Amino acid sequence: MSALPEVPATTPSSSPPTSRRFAVSAPRVFYPALGIILAVVMIGVCVAIYKAFRIEHEVLVVAERRQRREEMARRIGKTVTAHLEENFDDHFGEQVDGHIEAALTDDPARRPRWGRRPKA
Repeated sequence: MSALPEVPATTPSSSPPTSRRFAVSAPRVFYPALGIILAVVMIGVCVAIYKAFRIEHEVLVVAERRQRREEMARRIGKTVTAHLEENFDDHFGEQVDGHIEAALTDDPARRPRWGRRPKA
């Protein structure tokens, strides 16, 4: 068997000198206040994000409702307009005929004033 070479033991006097300036280590003290501060900051960030998302959601909901109302108004308007075009005389025939006849007469007393019904 081959014998391993002996390694000389290092003694404190044989180790390289270190100055105090480079030998400073991090403090081993626990700072509970630092943890509390970080927790408060994280809670504040969470609250701010929640508020921002809530406001953004409200804007989107308002825009969606507006779009739905406009689409519904268009659909209802088309239906009502089509129905009135087909049955105009049944609904407004007599009123319109009376206004047209009164407007075409030369007698100013029979002419209707806007906003009032003509005297019959």
